[in-house]
Amino acid sequence: MRRLLILALIAVAGCATALPPSNHVRSIPAVKVAEEVVSQSVGVESWAKDKSNGMGTGVVLESGYVLSCAHLFLKEIDKPELKPGLIGAKITVHRWYRGKHSETKFDATIEKIDHVYDLALLRVKGDKNVFPNAVEFYEGELPIGTPIYSVGCPISEGYAMTLASGIVSHPSRENGKFFQGDIAVTGGCSGGGVFLQSDGRYVGQQQRKQTENMALICPTSKIREWARNAGVEPLIFPR
Repeated sequence: MRRLLILALIAVAGCATALPPSNHVRSIPAVKVAEEVVSQSVGVESWAKDKSNGMGTGVVLESGYVLSCAHLFLKEIDKPELKPGLIGAKITVHRWYRGKHSETKFDATIEKIDHVYDLALLRVKGDKNVFPNAVEFYEGELPIGTPIYSVGCPISEGYAMTLASGIVSHPSRENGKFFQGDIAVTGGCSGGGVFLQSDGRYVGQQQRKQTENMALICPTSKIREWARNAGVEPLIFPR
């Protein structure tokens, strides 16, 4: 009996080692992943006529620029006209240490904006050494059921850097323009990052809420396509 048990254990071990290694999934402790994706995110406000008139979220790029959504700065969604009196944006870096919150604000200008892709690239003024970590892009497949995180500033800046979790509900909507997730998207979350729960890599940008817990997310493949067409690929994908 003991001999049979040993043989069975050897067989199981042999099967386990025969499995092919994963080429795209990395395992990092969940708490560390959550902390990293929040630290790569910033608050974004559009400013027109010397006052804030729209709030959203963005992610920090390796180049020191910030990627957010275009409709924060547009007079109407899906139309190219900018808000009247638009003078730029303000970026807010949020930090928490031992339960205490602090923030640093930067002025920013719009480097590139596109109403079709709903993407905006912002050039930040000032010392970017205090910026959080930059995102790492993931451009592989996202099967249904892939666990994801999102970061946003729902409702108001008082709830900045809110972390939510969900899954990929469908890998392609509107001919590949979006993928669908069941993450909660509310006002202030537009432009926020969506990340793999497994290792924190950036997989897309929150853009539209269809219904409760049904979000359309611009995938990194479309962000690269836009960046290439707009001539800003090195600023977004420096490597």
